Amino acid sequence: MGSQHTSGKFRFIVSTDVENKDPDTRKVIRSHVMRGKNRIKPRRKVRHLQHKDIPTTDCLNINGPLSSSKVPRPLCADLAAIPLADVVEPALIADVLLFSSMSSKAMFLLDPYIVPQKLGISPDWFTAMQSDVAYLHAICFTIQSYFDGFFGRTRSAAAERRDRLYYDKTVRILQERLSLDDDSQKLSDSTIMTIIALSGHAYTTGDFESAHNHNRGLLRLVSMRGINTFLQHTKLSIEIIRCDLAMAVDTNLTPVLWNYKGVLATLSGFTKTPCQNVHLRLLQPEARKFLGKLDAQLAAAWVSMSHFCAQVNAAAEEDGPKVTEETFLQNMISIMYPLLLRRFPKGTFDEAARLGLLAFSSPIFLHWNRVEFPDQRFTSAYREVLAGVTLAGANIVPRERLWLFVIGALSMSHEPESMSWLVPRLRMDIERCDVDRWSDLRAVLKSYLWVGLVYDAPGKDLFESMYPERLAI
Repeated sequence: MGSQHTSGKFRFIVSTDVENKDPDTRKVIRSHVMRGKNRIKPRRKVRHLQHKDIPTTDCLNINGPLSSSKVPRPLCADLAAIPLADVVEPALIADVLLFSSMSSKAMFLLDPYIVPQKLGISPDWFTAMQSDVAYLHAICFTIQSYFDGFFGRTRSAAAERRDRLYYDKTVRILQERLSLDDDSQKLSDSTIMTIIALSGHAYTTGDFESAHNHNRGLLRLVSMRGINTFLQHTKLSIEIIRCDLAMAVDTNLTPVLWNYKGVLATLSGFTKTPCQNVHLRLLQPEARKFLGKLDAQLAAAWVSMSHFCAQVNAAAEEDGPKVTEETFLQNMISIMYPLLLRRFPKGTFDEAARLGLLAFSSPIFLHWNRVEFPDQRFTSAYREVLAGVTLAGANIVPRERLWLFVIGALSMSHEPESMSWLVPRLRMDIERCDVDRWSDLRAVLKSYLWVGLVYDAPGKDLFESMYPERLAI
């Protein structure tokens, strides 16, 4: 939908001191890579749906009226009087209802602790299912794709053909709509939501380039309409800005929304930055020393993230105060955009800290239920900068490097080559910091930045795969 962008490929730094791995190291790498792969089971190979694959037949009858024998099925018994925009199979609607009951809590690691702006099924979401055929079909096949991965199910060839027809129909309707001069349709909420669904479908099938293409088209429409028109709809704003940020992180490009006149002022005015000085005094001495080495703007983003982590960790406690959607959106904007807009020379500690903070923050704000990075362009860049950190002078202490390496290992745990490079270096810094057990390592990590509900389980897995003999300690 949008113009294609290209970016240069990052090169791996080739090491020579760990080429001949000892048996224990090889065992650790295999074990942890498999843990990363098992958390996200690889999908069977599918032929991804592309715009060029759209059939030329008119069997879909996109614009034709529904016959009396094809009255749209009711959503459920309580809503029997309210038809949907088109005929759909009852099983698909059952999955839509299941998904709505799960909300995004099964998709994003933080969402169980976020209070939604509106409880229950979103009126905008439901209205779009009633009035927009493209959105109805898009949400149906996207949810099917998500559940395939979530439940590890394999569907029939007939079900996949049906999803393909729904996909083709959705894209054809969108193409026709976007060719019109009628901005009320082109820039409507339901059109925006349909493209978000298409992007989500591409993401769940591992077709990240198509996801980015959908995001480019989405962000072009959002910029035409004006981001300020979405800010009162917090949930939709979160999804739009997630698309912008995720594409920028994965491709190493400047966020799209930030390039348009007025967006910077709108988003900056919408955010409420926490009191930096108050929270800075609450940080542990090691963290304050660490921040003193950083660029002032980067240090401010780090303090803001530390403040948000404290809120999230409190929310995870029993009866703890939950985080509102507005607070989540404000922090995502005020933390992630500065990290993507402020770049530093390769090989500097500032650039290592910037990428480390992006690697730490992305699973919290952006990723679908995973800490690993789906697109290896970011992890390639992070690995390259970590190689520079290993060669840095005495200004970087082992505990600081340990945090950067652990976050790197978690983000790359499904990449055997990266893990084979990281594990020996991680071992050295663990030993330098006198870490004997997982609780010791967690204490070091928490003294800088840590969110237990996101990182405790994969962090413990990493440590135990490296030191299985210490499980009983």
